[in-house]
Parts: sequence; C-alpha cells; structure tokens
Amino acid sequence: MNNKILITSLVFCSSLTANEEINLFSPTQKSIIETKEKIINEDKKLNQKSWLSDINISSNISEDNNGNTSKSMSLSYEQDIFKFGGIFETIDLAKIQEQYDLLDLKITFSEYLNNIYSNTLNAKITDLSIEKQKLTILNKEIDLAILKSEYSAGEVGISDLNDTIMEKNTLEEELINLFKSKKQYLLSLKQYTNKDYQNIDIPNLKIKKLDDFIKNSKDVNLSVYSEEIAKSTYKIKKTDYMPTISFSSSYNKNYENTEDETYNYGVNLTIPISFSTLNDIEKSKLEYLLSKNEKEQKIIDESMEYEKLIQNIETYENLKNIANKDIILYEELLQTVKDEYNAGYKAIEDVEVLSNTKKMRELDLKINDLNIQLELITMYY
Repeated sequence: MNNKILITSLVFCSSLTANEEINLFSPTQKSIIETKEKIINEDKKLNQKSWLSDINISSNISEDNNGNTSKSMSLSYEQDIFKFGGIFETIDLAKIQEQYDLLDLKITFSEYLNNIYSNTLNAKITDLSIEKQKLTILNKEIDLAILKSEYSAGEVGISDLNDTIMEKNTLEEELINLFKSKKQYLLSLKQYTNKDYQNIDIPNLKIKKLDDFIKNSKDVNLSVYSEEIAKSTYKIKKTDYMPTISFSSSYNKNYENTEDETYNYGVNLTIPISFSTLNDIEKSKLEYLLSKNEKEQKIIDESMEYEKLIQNIETYENLKNIANKDIILYEELLQTVKDEYNAGYKAIEDVEVLSNTKKMRELDLKINDLNIQLELITMYY
C-alpha cells in the first residue's frame, strides 16, 4: 500500500459516531450510521482471519444389521503456508477493503449532512424570496392603484390596466409556489433530522484551494481505493495459478477399538492447471488498468466541478456588488424623494415604491450570501 493510501486512511479512519454533526441526524438515521460502522468493524475482525483455514471435525455413530453400534471421530486441518505472496496480498486486500468501506460510509454520512444543510439553506433562501415577493406585490399594487386613477381620468386605456392586473396575479401565483417550495424543502429535511431549520447552524466554511479539494474529494479517494483493490486482486489472481505449499494434519479415532487411533501430518504441494489461466489473469490486469484510468478521469471531473463552484461563487459575489451599489443609490434617491414629499412635490407612493425596492435589494444581498454558502456546502460535503 502506497503512502498516499496510508495518509488517506488516517483521514477517514476516525469514528463517525464521534463527530458532533451526527447529533443533527434523526434517531433513525443516526442508528443507521452507527450500525453500519459496527458492521464494518466486525468485517475488519473477520477479514483479519480470512486467510486461515477451517478445522474440520466430524463424528459418526452407526449400527449394522446385527445390532452392533460403532462410534468414530475425525479431525482434519489444512493450511496454506506459502503461495508466492498470495497470502500477504490477501491480508493487504482485507485492510484496503476495510478502508474502502469506511470511506463509503463517510460518503453516506456527508450526503446526509449535505441534505440537512442544503435543505436548511434553501428553506431560508425561500423565506427571503417570499419576503421579497411580497414587496414586489406591494409595488405592483401601488402601480395598479395609480393606473386605476389614471384610467378613471381617461389618461390610460383598459389594456394597460388589464396588463398590470395580470402581472399582479402572476406575482401572487409565484408567491404561492414559493410557499410550496419551502414546504418541500422542510419535508426533505425531515427525512434526516427532527430539528427545526431555524435552529440548525450552518458551518462557517471558506473556499478550498484546488489541491485541497482534490485531496479531500470523497469520489477521488474512493477511486484510489478501488485502484488499490483491483491491484491487489490482480496480484492474488496471478498467485492462484502458481504452486501452493500447505501444511495438513488429521486425527481419527474409533471408540469401539482403543487401538484404532491414527494421526498424520505433512506438507503438500499443489500445482493448479487451467486452460483459462492466461485469460483470467489478463482480465484481472485489464480491470486494474481500467481502475487507474477511472481514477485519473475522476480527478479531471472533480477539477471541473471545482471550477464550476468557483465560477458560481464569483457570480454571486458580483451580484452582491451590484446589489450594494443599488442600495447606496436607492438610499440617495429615497432621501431626495422624502425631502420632495415633505415639500409637497412628490406623492407618498413614490416614497413607498423606492423604500420597498431598496428593501428588495437588501434581501438580494442576503439571498446571494446564502447561495454562496450553498456552493461551499457542496464543496465540503
């Protein structure tokens, strides 16, 4: 096993049940994680002994046609002691398989957390979007009230008034859909936790460097273990067709005859001969080479995923900058309109529209902050 695997093993060997984030899980999900971890630990103990052969014990009680009863017992044991490295490779494979299983469980653990944090953030984003939508509807209601007055005065036609009514209806339908989306996020959240989304704290995460992202990528590490498993399997497959030296022993006893007791022991040499040897070994070699290529492709895929995440974060940062500029602009405009309203030159509706629009841009700022957190959750989980 290479150093890269050893380092990765240390990262993923720690108990998941000791992770404080497991307390976010519902009792059922927590129990699933804990039970899977126990199964892996039992598999570890089992695999440590997988290279050992079983001891065979048999006994016999029989009766012949004359009514004579006979009893006998036998014990036998055969253990491979040399297999051209195959025994050591089998032990190493068991260790790698354990690390693979632990990492696979960690991926499940991370997926649970990703669902909890993502649904929490989406619910909070939807809360802000609902608030923003309500402000948009308020502004549209102000426009509608003005248009009604202008229509009554003959200044606009019925089509203008009708279009504004339909736009308001569309905004209200969108608001209904936002409430529906929030319910769906909360339902998804309940699959993983019993906590209220308002009481779930989102981790304070920072942007990873590309090297760290690749190094800690669950998919990349999984492909590394897959390659190591295929490599060990290939080595074992080659030894399957090489001579094997084993130790064997047996003991037999007939209880009807105290002198009928035998035992033997010795060393066996086994040479397997198969017409499909080369094909079987070549297939195993190709599977190993395939796993290497898949690992390299996974690194490329994760690099592209990282670039997408960075681009998304940069986009949200740019949107925040635009929102900040708009907020400053609306603050200046709002103060000017308030002064003109107090002087009797502007209507209160002008103040309300600008005030609502400024609040909407402030909400956009918060929404984009949460969107950045969503991208970081994907980056870490």
